[in-house]
Amino acid sequence: MRSKNDFLLYAVIGIVAFCAFANTLGHGFVYDDNRQILQNPLIKKSELYGKALTSDVWAFKGGGDIAASNYYRPTFVAWMIVNWKLFGASPAGWHAATVLLHVLVCLLLFTFLRRFGCEDITAAIIAVLFAVHPVHVENVAWISGATDPLMGVFLLTSLILAQAYAASLRTKSGLLVLSIALYLLALGSKEVALFCLPLYWLVFRNPAEKNSNYAAIKPTLPYIAVAVGFFIVRMRILGAIFIPVEDPVQGNIAFLSIPKVFIFYLRQVVMPVSLGPALPIRAAASISFVDVVVPLLLSIFALWALLALARRTVLQTFGLALFILTLLPVLNPGNFGTEQLVHDRYLYLPLAGLLIVLIPALIGYLKEKEILVNMKLLVFGFGLIALLLFSKTFFYNRVWTSSETLWRYAVTIDPGSAHAWINFGSATTNGAESLNAFERSLQIKRSAVGLVSKSRALIALGRFEDAIEPAREAIGTDATQVNAYSLFQAYEAETFALVSLRRYDEAEASLKVARQRLPIYYAALTEKVAVVLYTQGKKPEALAELEAVRERARSEYLNESKSVFLRLGMLYAELGRKSEARSALEEYLSATSDVQDQTTMDERRSASQLLQQVSLP
Repeated sequence: MRSKNDFLLYAVIGIVAFCAFANTLGHGFVYDDNRQILQNPLIKKSELYGKALTSDVWAFKGGGDIAASNYYRPTFVAWMIVNWKLFGASPAGWHAATVLLHVLVCLLLFTFLRRFGCEDITAAIIAVLFAVHPVHVENVAWISGATDPLMGVFLLTSLILAQAYAASLRTKSGLLVLSIALYLLALGSKEVALFCLPLYWLVFRNPAEKNSNYAAIKPTLPYIAVAVGFFIVRMRILGAIFIPVEDPVQGNIAFLSIPKVFIFYLRQVVMPVSLGPALPIRAAASISFVDVVVPLLLSIFALWALLALARRTVLQTFGLALFILTLLPVLNPGNFGTEQLVHDRYLYLPLAGLLIVLIPALIGYLKEKEILVNMKLLVFGFGLIALLLFSKTFFYNRVWTSSETLWRYAVTIDPGSAHAWINFGSATTNGAESLNAFERSLQIKRSAVGLVSKSRALIALGRFEDAIEPAREAIGTDATQVNAYSLFQAYEAETFALVSLRRYDEAEASLKVARQRLPIYYAALTEKVAVVLYTQGKKPEALAELEAVRERARSEYLNESKSVFLRLGMLYAELGRKSEARSALEEYLSATSDVQDQTTMDERRSASQLLQQVSLP
């Protein structure tokens, strides 16, 4: 019976998708997870949820007054809030949720294909190949990469409901309303959904009807209105349409590199051999035969071939649109840094679109040429391909076990990436290896982040005098070439080195300049000023500095800002002001209750012990 076959197909797709990423369940938090989850107070405290949902996803790096990134993704932030409520700092739960998101996308893709008239076996092959493809590792094994599967869930469900509305001859308006609401959630998951509006026009279009192209516009208008509204809100929150990235690919070089980037993504689909968080793809330096002419000719041929295939059926036309529309935003190198031109994760939904074009065409060709006479042979052939892809995915998942395994692998894949060496240096626990990694990074490209990292590595090795120079070079970097948090870290490293060398006046003067340059971190920097003053025995001056920023410390998001209350508690205790000490220490413990980094956890233990002492009669 059909219902039994339906259950079997759904079960196979779901199980295969889950098993392909099952070995990620034991992984830890990796790369951006450590900051975006573990050090993000906005997703942990209910009183900050409103700010979290009305700010860019990296707002926690500052005071929330200015956007720290181009990413306004309230659906993704809400997903993180829910996951934190459910799993807290346990990575297993987060990984399970991410894997299940991917499983759900695979099942929804299969459902959509069937509703669009695709044969069951063809739809199942597309869904299985999509489920196990190794370009998805970055989206599934890395928790912070879940934006694409999250968008996929809401976008595909919205399209399924839109198709159901169209099939009802547009009589069931409830389906349309729900579809529009889900599209809004897709927009809030990732901005790429803005480019997906033409997909709804294709769903509502019925080639068999006269004037169907025009008739499909009307039901598409509400989606356009929602997209325009979201774009306006996003622009108001970010304060700009686009915030320039650090070290971007410039002008004509970016334009000339588009074919090269496009061919890279096509290659990753067909031959996913070289995968990694950093990939050795750089912008075209000039109009050369290899970097520009060959990729351009290949791009023209590939697009011509895909267009020819897509014209065969309505479904394949939809597939080509899905491929191009979801890939289009990442084809412009000008939107990315020079070492960040491409990422495997950008192929999440484009892969589905390409499979929708290619798999029906291939099966149709085999049938037409009578090469395929046995359906079991078809299943076996595609099953073998799926098995190869599954194996690659399963083994590549292990690279994402921890930050150290990830970036140790990355520097072998792309040894010319300063970004990869910086991350490897930050991840390794070997001090000498860490310093060497940062020096390799600076040999490739001098950056404020690399300089700060080198300074901190030298401090860890006790080389305080040597640590001052790179920190000061980072501080002197052009303000347009360094983000505020990196600059904060540069001042922090310089201060630590100077205090260790007992050069207190220099440290104090530098921090006071830093407060003027970085007002969003005023309280955090004041805490460091107070420590310098206290170390010199200037306790009254230290106390005055701390008391002056008590209110600002409450509104800043950095852990260092909350240390204002710890220092106040310690000073009040020394002065015998037990009641004020208790209040300050309790506020510190409350403000840092969800913080997981080792430094803060150590300070919390000290605060708890001191609180017990000042609470004694």
